[in-house]
Amino acid sequence: MIVLAFSWITFWVLNLLLNGRLWLWELFSIVPGWFWGACAFALTILSILFGDFAAVIILVLSTPLWWRSLDFHWQVKESSRMNTETKQLRFFNWNTEHWFYPRTKQEHIDYLLKAQAQVYHLQEAWSKDHESYNAEFDLRDHFPGFQIVQSQELVTMTSLPITGHRSEVPYLRVDVKLNGHVVSFYNVHISVHLRPKLLKISLRTFLGDIRARFYKRKEEYAKLAAELASNPNPKVISGDFNTTAFMPILQQIYAGKSDAFAANHKGFAATFYASYTFRWWRIDYVLGEGVDFHSYKSVDPLKLSDHWGQFVELSPTQS
Repeated sequence: MIVLAFSWITFWVLNLLLNGRLWLWELFSIVPGWFWGACAFALTILSILFGDFAAVIILVLSTPLWWRSLDFHWQVKESSRMNTETKQLRFFNWNTEHWFYPRTKQEHIDYLLKAQAQVYHLQEAWSKDHESYNAEFDLRDHFPGFQIVQSQELVTMTSLPITGHRSEVPYLRVDVKLNGHVVSFYNVHISVHLRPKLLKISLRTFLGDIRARFYKRKEEYAKLAAELASNPNPKVISGDFNTTAFMPILQQIYAGKSDAFAANHKGFAATFYASYTFRWWRIDYVLGEGVDFHSYKSVDPLKLSDHWGQFVELSPTQS
């Protein structure tokens, strides 16, 4: 068991050194976070059963190296302050996967209407072939009183007054007036880090694509981080980050922000499932700065998308 324990901690030391620096290490990010915890638990139990307590000590000491990758939350990190004097804003985030595919237009519209939100963030509001699509044309008759802003596949719509908007890959920023504050809503879609379908072409094509995407994603994260740092407004940052807690690049956005899930829930965070089976990963986030998250709910997409929606109630932090 001591050999397995050393192998385990060696992997996590290498991860500390290579994750986010070596593009090939991105392959490990497809492992669901709970799997790392299951491995550590199994190795610890086996070490105890075999009486190898040196291995147990090594495994326990390795915990800080892999714990963050679980995306598991023991306790609610922030009090969900319900200020009765402050109106709560209803917010909904969802990657549609593709606009009106594989189901009908009305099913997608009905799904959005059920949220009864005041601000919506949609990603991948384009055709299955990734051609541009005018989502406003489809949405405006169903959401009277809403303003709709679209930048390529990103759509933000709101019933609140808009004071300004701008976009740059990978985000669409829309500033709205809320309870006397200007709040910046960032609708984000970071490029996916790998495309397994390319293996059908060749391993070389698949690996070359991972490398190119690694550097593209670094640029996208750097642009978003610089934009957030330059904006003094309260902020809500949500969307499809195509990034799990295993990947340290997320920390430049996540650090110092409140997490709507962690503010209201315990347990594993998960928003995405492959082939409509199990939710094993969280790649969709709702983060905030200068705002309080009062509730969070994952909303079943009813097989309209492989991403679950996130319904959140929030308000600007009261000073």
